[in-house]
Amino acid sequence: TLEPLGGFPVDIFGQVGFDPGAAWTDDAGNYWTKDHTLIRKASILEGETNPLIASFDPTLEWDSLPANTFVNLGFHDCECNPSSKLIETQNSFVVYPNPSTQHEFTIRNNNEITNVIIYNNLGEVVLNKSVRDITQLPIKLRDNKEGVYLISIVDNTGIKTKSVILR
Repeated sequence: TLEPLGGFPVDIFGQVGFDPGAAWTDDAGNYWTKDHTLIRKASILEGETNPLIASFDPTLEWDSLPANTFVNLGFHDCECNPSSKLIETQNSFVVYPNPSTQHEFTIRNNNEITNVIIYNNLGEVVLNKSVRDITQLPIKLRDNKEGVYLISIVDNTGIKTKSVILR
């Protein structure tokens, strides 16, 4: 369950109090979750917030891809209305080059960035930096290993997250 600072869930995966055993399965008994990468279906516009759901079927809201598929890490394609896609595009930020072979990249945002937090694949914070009056920020992560990192920035529109690959 992901919970913001207010303590209310924004998304729940599974069924509280139920152990599916080795994996959640589809109707045919095929593993849907074990050794797979799950991506929310484009038709799903918001997370599940009811912890008291009577049953859970991952095939209804999730696409099951081969293990370690990182192509959509940090964003979600959705069948939103066109005006919300425009707002999403205006409020998004860019990370380049991505992947980075020198462990250096730049973050560019349409709005002034106030904070940048970078997490490694274990969820550990490797950088937490407050900034002011800046829309473009060069980053150097030379002491970190190769892999996928999540970048969260804070600006006047809220928190936004994307991934960067260090090679």
